[in-house]
Amino acid sequence: MRLRASEKLIEQVIEKSDSGINVSFNELTLLTEYAIGVFRLARARGGLHVSINTNGYLIPEALKALFDAGMDGMNSDIKGGRETYRQWLAADFDKLMSTLEYAVKLGIHLEVTYLVIPGINDDEADEVINAVARLGRDVPLHITAYYPAHKLHNPPTPVELIEGIWRRAKKELDYVYVGNVPGHPGQHTYCPRCGAVLIKRFEDRVVDVKLVNYKCPRCGYEIRIRGGFIGRYGNLYRRFV
Repeated sequence: MRLRASEKLIEQVIEKSDSGINVSFNELTLLTEYAIGVFRLARARGGLHVSINTNGYLIPEALKALFDAGMDGMNSDIKGGRETYRQWLAADFDKLMSTLEYAVKLGIHLEVTYLVIPGINDDEADEVINAVARLGRDVPLHITAYYPAHKLHNPPTPVELIEGIWRRAKKELDYVYVGNVPGHPGQHTYCPRCGAVLIKRFEDRVVDVKLVNYKCPRCGYEIRIRGGFIGRYGNLYRRFV
């Protein structure tokens, strides 16, 4: 019997012993129906976790359909504050936030990524931090450095700028990460209570996990992360429950 493309994908995931599927790089809203079918199969064929990366511009019905199909988590961009969405994207910042609020209400594990571009959206960092904090203190925020590419040739984001935003964000949020700065201590997960390093990372790889039964070994604080450490340079699937 000839397998459909979605069935072939699930077979490949199982054969490679992967833990799940993430729809990314192409915007999720371009293939929502396909993703819904894949997610249903992934759940039926072995409880694989499923997630998306998105610009966050989904109507509630689409988000609910993905959730009903078994979607565990989503990472959404937040391009900046209201002015960035108006001037650069001709989009509505409040529409983005309503999507993220609905994701939290549904119980989807949400993470947010803020790509900091000098001269464009770096002056809106406080607005971004405050917006994410309203979603919940335990919503992870990834503060990511920009590098020139394609038609945008602004200078790369200074590490000092990223670090300043990172430090400010940590006052309002429990899980704040630095992206695109390999080796930076902001790649790690820290205990919100005592500050102990709990998960060490290098680039996109987990290199050490200190959790004991999902708790901080120093103070016993429960970190709402679930998953498994796969090999010396494996990845950890993070999901708040």
